Amino acid sequence: MSLKLEFCFDFVSPMSYFAFHKLKGLKERTGCDVEYIPVSLQQIMVETGNRPPGTVEAKRNFYFADTIRHAKRYNLPWGFNPNFPMKTFRLLCMAQGLMATDQAQDFMKTIFHHSWGEPRNVGDKAVMWDLLSADGFDADKLYAMSDDQVIKDRVKANTDRAIARGMFGAPTFFVGDELYFGQDRMDFVEDALTARAWV
Repeated sequence: MSLKLEFCFDFVSPMSYFAFHKLKGLKERTGCDVEYIPVSLQQIMVETGNRPPGTVEAKRNFYFADTIRHAKRYNLPWGFNPNFPMKTFRLLCMAQGLMATDQAQDFMKTIFHHSWGEPRNVGDKAVMWDLLSADGFDADKLYAMSDDQVIKDRVKANTDRAIARGMFGAPTFFVGDELYFGQDRMDFVEDALTARAWV
């Protein structure tokens, strides 16, 4: 039986971008199954009273420098998005709608790339339409999917459940009932998965 890791993310989170790319190695080393769970970071911030790093000057300065360090460490393209905070709820709905398909990974990789690798205004419909089409996706189908109320409700339910479990920021991981916050805590996530493999 494969171990399960839950990865709660929002494309607006730069650290979720790094975590998304680090998950490949983690899966290879542990053999875990990753459940990708799109959540609204904006709703989480509001409901938990959390504040983005950019609202505290000293923390903002550190955060910007830290993202550059992470990009260099993991050899990933990087640029802070000038449109931050981007509106991502529609994109989260698209991801949710694709989650059971073979396009899900490619879609998430594309959106993370255009959010942080080569930043574009992913919250702008015309910009995103062109990017999706250029990357081989059916933009018409995806935009129709993002208007589906069932899918919208699923993303909202994902978010509500994550908050109820203690989530306050992104990315957040769950191994069983244990919560791990931040892509810099993935060593602890791996330890938890490895320990469970021997139980």
